[in-house]
Amino acid sequence: MKKFSTQILALAVSLAATVGTVALAQTATPPLELAKDAPDRYLVVKGDTLWDISG
Repeated sequence: MKKFSTQILALAVSLAATVGTVALAQTATPPLELAKDAPDRYLVVKGDTLWDISG
């Protein structure tokens, strides 16, 4: 009987952790907005780095 209650306790703890994680993941965050002067397209040329492009 002790083994059964230990399994139920482990299941309850796992379920609580899962529910808590889902609740944190679904917190409301405002959508990202592009800069007003962001181009629609960018042509990558030799020598460009991601740092240069993102800046």
